[in-house]
Amino acid sequence: MDQDIRAAKKALRSRVRDRLAVMTPEERERRSFAIRRALAGTEAFRTAALVAAYYPLPEEPDILPLLEQVLTEGRTLALPRVQGGLLRFRRVADFRDCLPGYRGVREPREGLPVLGTEDFTVPAGGSPDGSEPGAVILVPGLAFDLRGGRLGRGKGFYDRFLGGFSPFSCLGEPRIVGVAFAVQLVPDVPMGGEDRRVDFLVTDEGFFPVPGKGRPLDGL
Repeated sequence: MDQDIRAAKKALRSRVRDRLAVMTPEERERRSFAIRRALAGTEAFRTAALVAAYYPLPEEPDILPLLEQVLTEGRTLALPRVQGGLLRFRRVADFRDCLPGYRGVREPREGLPVLGTEDFTVPAGGSPDGSEPGAVILVPGLAFDLRGGRLGRGKGFYDRFLGGFSPFSCLGEPRIVGVAFAVQLVPDVPMGGEDRRVDFLVTDEGFFPVPGKGRPLDGL
């Protein structure tokens, strides 16, 4: 990766971390509630048979109540586990099966069923014409821009995982949704050739479809 891009990413990570550091627990919960409400209000999320997400860090939006709802409704929930420098998503039926793993992040325990790329790209219970998507992937990040640019934490786990899918929301492909607080939106995320954009953004200020990224998320 170009050294200028690396330096720009490092500086942006520092600025966004400073913004997150001044948020109070009350503000974080209020904004998290708004994110959960916005996401739950979309047809794509409500009808997705498979929801791939992540166990949030303390400074990230709290999406756990929404994931608990997915389990209560009997839908498939998958969370990532770092293995050999890659993300392997495993089916989770109980959050007690998530234990501290890579850098203390809670991950599905070893032995839970692993989902392959085909489980995301073949509509899992979705309609054949793709009007009801089979899978939604919720992606964390330190910063996003309105063109779908995403800044991660520097290890490239999600970029490698998302590289297995089409760069657009094509028929049968999962909807890739970046999840963040509004304070994490920036005018422009520095992007290298290996970086992947998301299809949509959800923040405490609402939904932001990425121009040119395919079908609407809400189906309205």
